[in-house]
Amino acid sequence: MDSTPTPSDAVPSASSAHDDAPTPAPHAPRHRRLRVALVFPPNKRGKGEIDVFAASTRAGNTMDLVVLDLNAPTPLADQILSILGPATPLVDVLVHKLTSTYLELRTIPRPWTQVEALVAAHPNLVWMDPLQAALGPILSRRALTAELRLVCSVPDTHVMILADNPPTVWPVLVKRDEAMSTAAAHVMAVVLNAAGWRGLIESGPFAKDEVVVVQQVVPHDGVLFKCYVLGDHCHAVLRPSLDVEGVHDDFLVFDSQTIPKSFSLPVDASNPVHAAFLHGGEPARERAAAKLESIRPDLEVLARRIGEQLSLTLFGFDVIVDQHSGTRYVIDVNYFPSYQGVDDFADRFTALLYAAADRGREKGI
Repeated sequence: MDSTPTPSDAVPSASSAHDDAPTPAPHAPRHRRLRVALVFPPNKRGKGEIDVFAASTRAGNTMDLVVLDLNAPTPLADQILSILGPATPLVDVLVHKLTSTYLELRTIPRPWTQVEALVAAHPNLVWMDPLQAALGPILSRRALTAELRLVCSVPDTHVMILADNPPTVWPVLVKRDEAMSTAAAHVMAVVLNAAGWRGLIESGPFAKDEVVVVQQVVPHDGVLFKCYVLGDHCHAVLRPSLDVEGVHDDFLVFDSQTIPKSFSLPVDASNPVHAAFLHGGEPARERAAAKLESIRPDLEVLARRIGEQLSLTLFGFDVIVDQHSGTRYVIDVNYFPSYQGVDDFADRFTALLYAAADRGREKGI
C-alpha cells in the first residue's frame, strides 16, 4: 500500500480548551428579515432537516424562502421576484445541495451559468459553499484523500486499475473514484484475500480496466462516529460500520446508501451485509458510546480543520478509531448531510444564515 505520511493521530488533545458538553445553539440576531434562495435537485427535496427547517421558518414567519428551479425556463432572478417580490437586496444567501447533479451542471451550460450570473449580478449575495471551489475535491475520492492527508489521518490508500497487481496487505476496501455524483459511486466492496480479489475482478461490480481507490481496512470494532457540521458546530452520533469479522466470504459487495443505520435493527442471518455491519451489536455500541464523550472535543478540532482545508460550512464526515492504537481516521466527507437527529438544527442554521448575510453586507460596504 502507498502510505503518504500524515500528522501523528492528526488531532491534538483539546480537552483543555473545550467542554465535552454540546455547545448551546446560538440565537441569531433578527434585526431584519432574510431572503434565502434554496437550490436543491428534486430528488433531494422532502428529505432531511432542511425541509423541516423550511416548514418551521414559514410557520414562524421568520424569513423569506424561495426554492429555485434550475431547469425552469424562467431566469433565477425572475423566479425570486415572482415569489418574494422586489426588495434590496434581491436575495441575501444562496444555499444549495447540488452534489448529485454537479457533473451534469458542468456539462449543461445554462443551469450553471444561471447561478453564476445571479451571483455576479448581486455582489452582496453570499453563495454558501460555492460549487466549483468547495465541492470539487469531495466529488473525487482520490482528490479528497490528498486534501485530508494535509490535516488528519486517513487509512493507507492508493489508486490502481482493478486488473493490475493486487494489494499485498489485506483486507482492503475497493471504491470508485467518483464519490457521490452517481448511484454507482456508492457501490463498494471489502476484499479479504487474494482469492477475493480474483473473484471481484471476475464477478464484481467494477470493470476490469476501471480505475479504483483501494483503502486499507482499519479494525475499528464495527462502529463509526458520524459528524454533522454547521459552521463551527460539530454534532457527533454513532453508526454501525463494517466489521470484517462478520464477513464470511472472500469478498462482499455493498451499497453504502442502504447499509444498516441503527444498532437496534435485528440481524438478518441470511443477509451478509447486515451480518458484516451489525456484527458487534450492542456491546460494540456501548463501548463506542463510552468513548464518544472523551473524544468529542477532538472531533470538533477535526471538523474545524476539515472545514478550513476544504472551504466548507455545511458538511458531514465519518471517523473510525483504530481499536488497537486509538488512532482516529477520517474515512469520508460529504456535503450537506441530512442533519437528522441534530435537534437544534433550525436554530443553528438560522444563525449561520444571518452571519453569512452580515458578511455579504460588509462585503458591499
